[in-house]
Amino acid sequence: HLSPVDLVTLYFVTLVLTIGIEVAIVAVSRQFGPILRGTPALSTCVCINLLTHPLATLANLGLSLPLLMVELAVIFAEYIGYRYVGGIPAKWSISLALLTNVASMIVGFLVF
Repeated sequence: HLSPVDLVTLYFVTLVLTIGIEVAIVAVSRQFGPILRGTPALSTCVCINLLTHPLATLANLGLSLPLLMVELAVIFAEYIGYRYVGGIPAKWSISLALLTNVASMIVGFLVF
C-alpha cells in the first residue's frame, strides 16, 4: 500500500514521463511534417497534457472508469487541443493525438 507522499510522487513521475514521451514524438514529427513547423505544436502538447493527465488519472484511478474509455476521451481532447488551440490541420492533429497517447500508454505499461 502506498503512502499519500508516494502516490503524489508517483503521479508526478508519470506526468513528467508522459509529457517527455509526447513532446519527443511531437518534436520528431515536426522534422517529418513540415506543416507542423511554425505551429505551437510543442507548447500545445505540454499544455494539453497538463489538462488531460490529471483528469485521466482521476477518471481511471479515482472513479474507476475503464482505461480504454479514458484513453479514447484523452485522444479526443488532445485532438481538439491540437486542432483548435494549436491550429494544426485535422489529419496531423488526430495523428499526433493517437500516436503520442498510444506511445505513452505502452511505455506506462512497460514501466509500471
